[in-house]
Amino acid sequence: AVRKERERHQRTVERLRNAVTDETLEIAYRPIVDTEGTTVGIEAGVRFIDAESGVLDDVACRELAESAGFAPELGTLLLQRTCHDITARRHEGHLRWTSVPVSPIELLTDGFVDRLARIVVANGLTSGDLWLHLCADAAVENEERVIAIIGEIRGLGIRVALDGIGAGSSPLLLLAEIPADGF
Repeated sequence: AVRKERERHQRTVERLRNAVTDETLEIAYRPIVDTEGTTVGIEAGVRFIDAESGVLDDVACRELAESAGFAPELGTLLLQRTCHDITARRHEGHLRWTSVPVSPIELLTDGFVDRLARIVVANGLTSGDLWLHLCADAAVENEERVIAIIGEIRGLGIRVALDGIGAGSSPLLLLAEIPADGF
């Protein structure tokens, strides 16, 4: 039973990897609402429908991609498709900002900010169109590097929100150190 589950897991990982490579992952959006229930933005994520494992949400896809070593590729695909969709929505008159989750592995991958800048420029995004949603755990062991990367991201006109402050291994002291736009 354990061997069969391991094999099923490996087949799912390979199909997910192929979906990333073939750019066939679905991008799912959900509204971000304020305290009055007004939609103020949207959050993007990937969704993978697998014949054997069923529907895998953004968290499950990211966990599989991280464990198999292709998280940066999945993240780049999500950023490319989301930025393209932001531009299309703007042309349709929908001007809400969009938040994209970025894993610690993606954030700390060499060349991340350069890839991000190319995607933003290629899609003609303006300040305020895009927020990156970062897990605060990335800063715990790499605080100086993460602070520098966030500064570069914000220099591109992209806002940064941190999640998980005070949870897990992310101390509340990070609030004073990291130049984020939201928590």
